[in-house]
Amino acid sequence: MSASTAPDAAGYAPRDSVRAGVAHVAVREAWFAALPNERKEANLFELEMLLHGIRAFAVARNQPGPTGSITDETRDPAREVVVLRAGMLRVIQLVGVFLGEENAFADPEHTPLSIPSPDGSKERVDVRAVSAEDSPEASLRRLRTSFQDMLVMLDAVSTPPIQLRNVVAFHSTLSRIIEGNVFFHPGLALEFRSEFDRIRHPEVLDALHSITSVAAHQVTAISLLSLFRGLRYVDTIETYASQQGSADTAYLIFAAFRNDVRALTRFLGRKARDLMADGLERELLSMQAVEIVKHHETLAAQAARLVSLRAALDTMATSLRIEVRRAFERELAPLSTKIKEVEFVGQIVIVAAQLRAAFEHAILLICEELRPGAAKPALLHGALARKAASERLRRDVWMFSQVLRAFVAKAAVAEGVSDRWASQASFHFVREFHRHFRAIGYQLVRMTDYQRLRPFVGSLDELRGIEILSASQMQVAVNECKSLQEFLDHLFSQISKRKELTDTPFDKKSAAEALKLYLQAS
Repeated sequence: MSASTAPDAAGYAPRDSVRAGVAHVAVREAWFAALPNERKEANLFELEMLLHGIRAFAVARNQPGPTGSITDETRDPAREVVVLRAGMLRVIQLVGVFLGEENAFADPEHTPLSIPSPDGSKERVDVRAVSAEDSPEASLRRLRTSFQDMLVMLDAVSTPPIQLRNVVAFHSTLSRIIEGNVFFHPGLALEFRSEFDRIRHPEVLDALHSITSVAAHQVTAISLLSLFRGLRYVDTIETYASQQGSADTAYLIFAAFRNDVRALTRFLGRKARDLMADGLERELLSMQAVEIVKHHETLAAQAARLVSLRAALDTMATSLRIEVRRAFERELAPLSTKIKEVEFVGQIVIVAAQLRAAFEHAILLICEELRPGAAKPALLHGALARKAASERLRRDVWMFSQVLRAFVAKAAVAEGVSDRWASQASFHFVREFHRHFRAIGYQLVRMTDYQRLRPFVGSLDELRGIEILSASQMQVAVNECKSLQEFLDHLFSQISKRKELTDTPFDKKSAAEALKLYLQAS
């Protein structure tokens, strides 16, 4: 992420960059502020994410298809060439927009800037003079020149029979060109741009600024900035789907999207909890012993809030990882699949709506965790997005209802085995259910305003907190599970009656597949 972040009048945005250095950031921000183009923010996001996507597209796991299915034998170099060409042409076009030269050299049939001129009087079109400049405009011109040169090379690489190793070498060279650009490059994992990575919703800002821990604030800010960037990815993907002939370019944005989601979920799974714990430790070590005693209750409450926030972020990370995996492995056609553009566009529209619902749900989850009962941001736009959100909620309700049924059934079998409860080690299903509840059920139940949430959670904590399980304690937990199951069954019925789901029957097979993925992840 950027080295620091700070709120400003336009919202919450990163203020400097790890890669470019403070001087370059200042120059770039001044250049961007002076641009008259009213779509400059959207265009800059698209440009940099295309560059990011071109680089990420080289990694097989960022492409649609079942895990491990994309190998050298299954790759289709001809299709990869088509996708790269589409992305490169769009980059050249966007550079032209920023330079005010939309039509200049946009056609690949034009002579690239670096090709010798016809009279031979000049070996190159003053590229070296431009290279001596240190400005965003010069950086854009070099980027366009390089991409035009590489298009000529791509023509040579794509001459039949197309060799995979030639395409891989071309892709590697193109990635190095992107990496070498000073002002316009994809950045590092979880690095954000002040020009377009902003949190503008006041409800989200209020929730974020309610965090008193510096470390927890940083972790949550990274999560929220990543989630809002994810929504911008979806916007771009939907735009490509709506434009004839642009569907192939969506593969590059999907690649950048999956790469970024993987970076976020790994950060939350491997580093976030340590950062939050270390932050609390530093705060405690900075206090005198007498202060710790004096403020014991406040510090204990703060620690409890951090534990709850960490659990919410863990739940969010698991959910996003599963949703993106399902979209890439089951909903989107692999690159090697022979599919008509109209069919692929249909897939894009559906997947984009599903991903939008997942990311908006994650943002709402964080807001609810930080400020329970407070006003939530209005995120849903369009009938398709509302339908996807309702379908997701109905599916999640059904999934956890199945988990509850399984726990109640296993408890009944275990109770009949003996007249007394044995050690906790004998009842693996209790610990298993607790993991599933944290992964699937906790935030779901919180967001549905279940009135018996506290006694339900308390009954589970009772089971987890002792070494010997008694029949009475287990029965309390079973009764709470039955009560919650009845509530969820009624909620499922109510959701199914929503206007946007009237003509959409519940897809139990798809929900069962999603449940399997969730149980494996937890």
